[in-house]
Amino acid sequence: MSRKREAGDRIVAVGLLTQADVDSLGGRLSRLYPVTDDDSFDDLLRALDQIPHHVKDTPAVRDR
Repeated sequence: MSRKREAGDRIVAVGLLTQADVDSLGGRLSRLYPVTDDDSFDDLLRALDQIPHHVKDTPAVRDR
């Protein structure tokens, strides 16, 4: 599913999705890069889960 990025084709989002997320979005995703299931990011994911919801939902964070 990969293609070469062209000039002006900037990245606007990066996300970590579960298989259920991918299934529910169906064909609306233009590119996917599967990752192996390992514990390399466990510390990062645990830290992200600790961010209070009121911080994640503030305009300064949400609208970046």
